[in-house]
Amino acid sequence: MKSGLRAPRESSRPGRAQTDVCLSSTPGVKMPERRERSRKPEKTLQSWADWPFSRQVPCPDVRDRRLVPVLLAFSVATWLARPAAAADAPAAAAPPAAAPPPPAPALPPPALEAVAPSPVADELELAPVPAPSPAAEEAPSGADDPGPDELSVAGVRFEPEARLISGFEYERSRPEGAQTRAGEKEYGFELKQARLGLSAEKGSFRLHLSFDLADALSPELGTSYDSPAYLRTATLEYRPLRALRLSVGRFKRPFSAIELESAIDLPVLDRGLWNELAVEDNQWGDRAVGVMASGRIKFQKLRWQVSLTNPSWSSSLDSQGVDVLGRVRLSLVKGLNLGLNGGYKYLVFAGQTQATHNYGVGADLSLSLGQAHVLLEGSLVDLPFETDRPRGFGTLLLLDYVFALSSDWALQPMLFAELADANAKVSGTESVRLALGVNLLASEHFRLMPQLALVRALGDPSQANPWLESETYSLIFSLAL
Repeated sequence: MKSGLRAPRESSRPGRAQTDVCLSSTPGVKMPERRERSRKPEKTLQSWADWPFSRQVPCPDVRDRRLVPVLLAFSVATWLARPAAAADAPAAAAPPAAAPPPPAPALPPPALEAVAPSPVADELELAPVPAPSPAAEEAPSGADDPGPDELSVAGVRFEPEARLISGFEYERSRPEGAQTRAGEKEYGFELKQARLGLSAEKGSFRLHLSFDLADALSPELGTSYDSPAYLRTATLEYRPLRALRLSVGRFKRPFSAIELESAIDLPVLDRGLWNELAVEDNQWGDRAVGVMASGRIKFQKLRWQVSLTNPSWSSSLDSQGVDVLGRVRLSLVKGLNLGLNGGYKYLVFAGQTQATHNYGVGADLSLSLGQAHVLLEGSLVDLPFETDRPRGFGTLLLLDYVFALSSDWALQPMLFAELADANAKVSGTESVRLALGVNLLASEHFRLMPQLALVRALGDPSQANPWLESETYSLIFSLAL
């Protein structure tokens, strides 16, 4: 043929027809015929026309056959490089992707770790704390959600309570000096308290009832008992504000810190000689029927109470009159509280026309340092139910410390010391009482209280001294639910 085009031909590969078209770069020159493959493979490739990637590619100048290997190598490298580029691209980009992106200049990694270790810490430290609204601050406790020990029925929340104090006691007493009362020796198991209570709360109103079933075992029940049988507390309380609460019913009068403390929380078994004489027998504290206003103020965490009650209750001695008692308690510094109480008793006994005017004052200081607790208290009051209506005084000191043994068990050593004087105008009426022990506490409910109490007269006791010298050994179990 005279042109530079070569006629199509059949492929030399068996079973496959192939048509190759090559554009010659030198007109008039005929491309050589490809030799048939020999049985023995040749060491060099004579033609590149059989490769698929050689189709429709400009043919090299046949006069320079040295370019054939170069073009063949370039073609092979190009063919191998194309799939390799797609496969190797992720691998090449992998190292930069694996490395973390560079931190922003304003927030380097060390600063992020120090400032915001967690979302909670960031919220607590950086977010502004909103001031409580007056409505939330003065909301009554009735607006709180029911606690784990409460039951809510038809919008009324009920909270039951139960308390049992029982154990073994051995006591022996003897007169000294001019005392004429005979001594005694008593021992046996005692049921000090079997208390059941129920509180109901709805909105700003709260009802509280408590009964003591241990009165059924009291030998004084129905005779000269200074408290009604079984009934302890029965109050209806209205709490419109935190700073003002109104109560009506039978409640503890606001006098004496140790009297206002529940027996289930006191580390000592007995509140002492002076508490029994002044607060209970002469009705300066304990429970009475009347009305009371109380509240809390933000200033120094001040709490105030003012009550107007009947002067006394007795199944054998009828009396009329009125008691006006008040108490304030404020926080001086963290853990240190000061309490002040005082009152007036207007009392008329049955069969008498002349009333008696009686006064009483008292103060207490409490300190809490970690697991250590200290209470110092003293009072001076008239004793209207005693012969000749003397004026007496008393002071006490209560110390305790809680040593944790585990998450549920602890030891509580305690010391109680007091001085009581039944008549401040004469001598021979003073006595001291010392109580000590180591209580075993289990969680918040159970206590085992082995204690020893000693009572001794100061000097030569007179007949007006109401306290005999005595020793009391106690092993008491206490459980509150």
